[in-house]
Amino acid sequence: MHTRLFVRHLFALGLVVAIPAVLCGCDGGPENRSEAAERTVSVKVPESRSPEAQAILDVLIHDAAPSKEEWTAETSAVEQTRYIVGTMKSIRLGACPEEFRAAYEAHLRAWQKELRFLMDHSDEIETLGDWSKLIALEGTEARSNLERQAFERLAEVRETFLECVRIAEQYGVSEEEYSSSP
Repeated sequence: MHTRLFVRHLFALGLVVAIPAVLCGCDGGPENRSEAAERTVSVKVPESRSPEAQAILDVLIHDAAPSKEEWTAETSAVEQTRYIVGTMKSIRLGACPEEFRAAYEAHLRAWQKELRFLMDHSDEIETLGDWSKLIALEGTEARSNLERQAFERLAEVRETFLECVRIAEQYGVSEEEYSSSP
């Protein structure tokens, strides 16, 4: 289940570009990214939810906000990843339990490493289409240093995200609550 959840996380964040988005001629992202980042999401939650669980849910909902954007194969991989990192940095973690806060901060650092990797290799990985082709090879033997590094970055993002999910589940926060939010 967690592998399936991570794959959905990759799809949602635009790391794997959906063919229909390319075919429909969507542009490279939202016209006003600052408005998109400031959206408020309201989710119906059980009355018995602890404040810690609610804080975790709020973080995961805001973490998923970039997944609602219209990224295409032509979108700059660096631009998209910079947007994700910026969104993650703007999320307030103060009300979260320390264990989740530490896990989420590790997840943010993994994304920051991915951003540095993409910036360092922007001549080879210019667009999300280029990045999608490369990450589609994950699980195979790396044929180049670029592939090896890409696979390492993906693994770290996946592992840190799954740790956040594991902790969220301990607090009774289910995937359905944050992955299907508007």
